[in-house]
Amino acid sequence: MWYKVIIGNESGTPDAFVSQVFEWDAESATLPDIPLLDGGTYHLSVAVFYGGGYAYPEDEIFDW
Repeated sequence: MWYKVIIGNESGTPDAFVSQVFEWDAESATLPDIPLLDGGTYHLSVAVFYGGGYAYPEDEIFDW
């Protein structure tokens, strides 16, 4: 099992997509040097992957 942190842009914000995999026992996640723009709107998701598939939660939308 592992986690994948995904950040992407929302409509009206220039294209951006960043993802990084973290081991199943990680207690925190840090994504260095993410190219977010001041005033941009983005979505954040932490997906869980496992031997039988994966699960995505509802995205969290945030303004930078």
